[in-house]
Amino acid sequence: IRPGPYCFGGNVTIADIYLVPQMANARRLKVPLEAYPKLVAADAALQKLPAFEKAKPENQPDAE
Repeated sequence: IRPGPYCFGGNVTIADIYLVPQMANARRLKVPLEAYPKLVAADAALQKLPAFEKAKPENQPDAE
């Protein structure tokens, strides 16, 4: 990926939309992510955006 804060610079792209759930799954499955600092950094930057916070599964109206 290119210098961020997101996958390909300063604009959110489809790559970012796909990255976030994959990173969530990697963490859920306890995949070591130390070898991927750019992906971890992009994910962290994306998590700060209101749209990504709002889209989290646990924030959906039908989540229990």
